[in-house]
Amino acid sequence: MHLRATRGGAIVRVRIVFGGSAMHSGLSSRAVFCILSTIATSAPAALPEYLSFQLQARSGPVNNFNLPAGASINNASVDLNDAGQVTLRVRVPTGMPGDNFTRHVFVGSNGAGFTVSEGPTTSTISDPRVDASGKVWFTANLDGSGPLAGVYRYDPGNLTTVRITGLPNGTSFYTAPRGVSAGNVGYRVEAASGVAWVSFSAGNLVTLAADRGVNLQSPYSTLFVPSFAENLQLVGKVTLFAGGFDQILSFDSSRAPVVLARSRAEDIQIRRKSAIGG
Repeated sequence: MHLRATRGGAIVRVRIVFGGSAMHSGLSSRAVFCILSTIATSAPAALPEYLSFQLQARSGPVNNFNLPAGASINNASVDLNDAGQVTLRVRVPTGMPGDNFTRHVFVGSNGAGFTVSEGPTTSTISDPRVDASGKVWFTANLDGSGPLAGVYRYDPGNLTTVRITGLPNGTSFYTAPRGVSAGNVGYRVEAASGVAWVSFSAGNLVTLAADRGVNLQSPYSTLFVPSFAENLQLVGKVTLFAGGFDQILSFDSSRAPVVLARSRAEDIQIRRKSAIGG
């Protein structure tokens, strides 16, 4: 089960087993529900009260909901914005030679939606993410990182898809794009040498962090999947080269990292050093 909350609700992906009849017994289906809520205002820190479930998409052996016949939801991470707009990756057999089917996007809200074939033919796309304006961002990867690989944006308003960038050059795999309504996007790139977190805006690429494979002076041995916010901050988990400690870092346009959280083991070590004045 995957759960993601926003100001107005949460999104959840579940697996359902049909057991109502001999015909359907044991058959499984996957569905995406939007949990609707009202925000309690009596106390500033009050949790929302979830009132009802709203079916957004369902795939299974029978009765697909908002998905074409033959479509399926396979290990997809669902994304939801504050307006209740939902997006997820779905598998749709196209019958096209060489097409691996994993380049399709569902977009919807309020219990309605549709699937579009996005990403170049034969590409594999990342889990899509929806920004505050309703535009959907994803990366497309092809064997050999072909010339059409990179970061894409789909606009449900005019039903168009645009390739935003293929930078940086030499990238073999793009993942985890999070775009914002201003048009900026942050994402993770992999190359033969290593991994980096980058942001792209108005034709300019900024490398915010890189591992030791990319930069021998880097303090990081591992960069995990990051996220990117409307305030243009990129946040993600890293593993430090020295000590192997984990941290959660935030980067802004200054490129200076801010430690938001660190592992308990590192915290204990810092306190010990402080106590002995070292």
